[in-house]
Amino acid sequence: MRTSTSFAPLVFFIIVVIGAGVGYAIHRATGNQLLGESVGGVGLVIGVLASLSIKVADQWEKVVVLRLGKFHSLKGPGLFFIIPVLDQIPYWIDTRVITTRFKAETTLTREREQGTFDQLLVSPFHPFEIMAGKALPCMLIGAVMATSILLVAWLWFRIPIAASLITLYAGLILFLLAAVGIGLFVSSIAATMQQALLYSFLVMIPFMLLSGLATPVSSMPQSVQYFTLINPLRYAIEIAQRVYLEGAGIGRLWPDLWPMAIIAAITLTAAAGMFRKRLA
Repeated sequence: MRTSTSFAPLVFFIIVVIGAGVGYAIHRATGNQLLGESVGGVGLVIGVLASLSIKVADQWEKVVVLRLGKFHSLKGPGLFFIIPVLDQIPYWIDTRVITTRFKAETTLTREREQGTFDQLLVSPFHPFEIMAGKALPCMLIGAVMATSILLVAWLWFRIPIAASLITLYAGLILFLLAAVGIGLFVSSIAATMQQALLYSFLVMIPFMLLSGLATPVSSMPQSVQYFTLINPLRYAIEIAQRVYLEGAGIGRLWPDLWPMAIIAAITLTAAAGMFRKRLA
């Protein structure tokens, strides 16, 4: 649940003050105390309704609005209005904790469930060509998403890049290869979509928690630090930080680049091997 802000009390205070001021002015001008108090009371009611109606969602928030118990709309970010009593807000969704999957972990599993896997079996393509066809769209989506974030950081927030874009994109491509390789390997060993989603959940959550984004890797227990060596997200975050903050080049980033290349080579080769076994 989202914590309350000072915006609604501020709106209430301003409207009540204005209503009281108008009521006092009418009382002084006409000498009718009842009319002045009535105007002040109307201002109080309007202030209460306005403070309950006006809502503000932060840039990273989405708000679910129910009207009479049924879904009505999805609001935010920014200023929006609801109808008191009729509308209620059960959830404030923080999109900062929501990650976007590339669907690589379900691509081969979906082929089996939809019955199109047999068509791949009789197609005149090599297993590596089929795996490349599954991997490239996911990598393209990831590259477009990363480029959009970089453009927002550069053009909107005016965050300069200390190193070259070539260095940054070299790390990005290796990270996408490693991430897609892990996803395709999970998809190759899963028999159903439910298994693929469960396996991806068991892989993604530890990788995100142990990436060093929330907690520095150096502060983790030594045994956990060994586990992070197989996490491509750890190396990607280190590369992004060093490129932006230190202006590090390819030579200084080599200790973070070659582990992702090895992870990508192992996972993609293993996924192609599993796929080849199914072709046999």
